[in-house]
Amino acid sequence: MNLFTRFFTKYFAKPNKAEDIERELIRREAEIGRGVFGPVPKGTKREFFCLDRDTWIWQETANGRMRTTKYKVKKAEIIKSVDGSQYERVSLEEAQRFAAATKTYNERVKRELYDKLSFA
Repeated sequence: MNLFTRFFTKYFAKPNKAEDIERELIRREAEIGRGVFGPVPKGTKREFFCLDRDTWIWQETANGRMRTTKYKVKKAEIIKSVDGSQYERVSLEEAQRFAAATKTYNERVKRELYDKLSFA
């Protein structure tokens, strides 16, 4: 393999199939998750999805302004960061709303996405 081929393969190669599949599943989950909090107002873009075992993302864009909230689920608490700010513990009321939203999300994603997929 020549120098150009090694450089191109290292820096510009297409991600592997597993990464493509994971990104597509997260994208589809985010589409389902946008409706968890009710109807999305016209002119607003909303996404809500589980990034990994402990991380949830809620992102909303309205009037040209994007707001991103990242939730981290810990053993004894839920913390959040809004637009990259320092993490802070959520209130009990917010934790209860978050738990209800994640329950609805999981039920809908299972029913609307994974129950329809064939892994055979």
